[in-house]
Amino acid sequence: MNDIERRSALQRLVWGIVLCGVLLTALALAAEPKGFDKTKAAAAMAQQASAAFEAADYARAAELYLAANQSHPDPLYLYGAGRAEHLAGKRDAAEGHLRQFLAAQGVDAERQQRARTILAEIENAKLDQRVSEGETVAKSGDLRLAAQLWADVARQAPERFELNYKAAVAYQQAGDPKAALAQLDTYLKLAGPGAANRSQAQLRREAIVAKIKAESTTAQAGVGETVHAQGTEPDPVVRRTQPVAASTWPQWTLLGGGVALGLGGLGVYLATLSDIDSFNADTKVTGGKIAKISYAEADRRGSSIRNREALAWGLGGAGIVCAGVGTWMWLHSDAKVAWTPGPTALGTGLAWRF
Repeated sequence: MNDIERRSALQRLVWGIVLCGVLLTALALAAEPKGFDKTKAAAAMAQQASAAFEAADYARAAELYLAANQSHPDPLYLYGAGRAEHLAGKRDAAEGHLRQFLAAQGVDAERQQRARTILAEIENAKLDQRVSEGETVAKSGDLRLAAQLWADVARQAPERFELNYKAAVAYQQAGDPKAALAQLDTYLKLAGPGAANRSQAQLRREAIVAKIKAESTTAQAGVGETVHAQGTEPDPVVRRTQPVAASTWPQWTLLGGGVALGLGGLGVYLATLSDIDSFNADTKVTGGKIAKISYAEADRRGSSIRNREALAWGLGGAGIVCAGVGTWMWLHSDAKVAWTPGPTALGTGLAWRF
């Protein structure tokens, strides 16, 4: 064997040894070491989590407890994560992990009771937030929405029956006496004799009932008077048959007014477009939730945009009708309106001639 052959064989041997070493190293890294105990690793992470919890680093403690549970699932790790997340202000995550803990089998009664207490605190915090949203909305002037928020909280937590009275006052101020009456009835049903606003609620209820009855009586009387007037009074327009003046101003007024209404509706619509874009951006759902604004603010802004859109379409429609009538009158030169001066049952009369 010459030198070249020996060198080539040596190279093949070296490369074979290197390749075998790489393969063995890869297999060693991929394989779990013999005797590796996931329980001990999870327990070590749980011990670190407990130390972080004692140091008031609740966010880090929650991360370590969840890592321990991922290494070796244990309801106690979920319980520790839920407690830490609750203290870190992560209410939704804490609620989810604590409910998983309660759904697990074999957990001790003491920790179950603690978990339920924390869940009750989380629920109360959410209700407090809804009450605060109602206060903010009420200050903005939307009393009806504020009343709805308070009534919803009182429905979820009947022990907060004072919110029924608060909602009743807001409904009454918003001009909805029937909704106010329903909230007052609920409050008087739940409130005991020593409730702070019970006497005020009774007086307010009596006043609302009296007002509703008075309005109903007035409405019925008004209908009766209208029927009587229509049956006994002659047509006020035909009393005077000799108009003393005639002009073509109505068609020009209708045409100009229609154009003005249409432009006004267009202006309102164009002004609303930027608010629509802003509203869509602020209510974009991220992670299953609206992140930028609260539900109450989204509802208030959405209602405002819908009202302005309705106003824009209403103005536009009225403008088209007025402009169409004015144009038709202008094209028919014999269409005139003549004033009929003199007192009538309805004031100054109008005689239309076509």
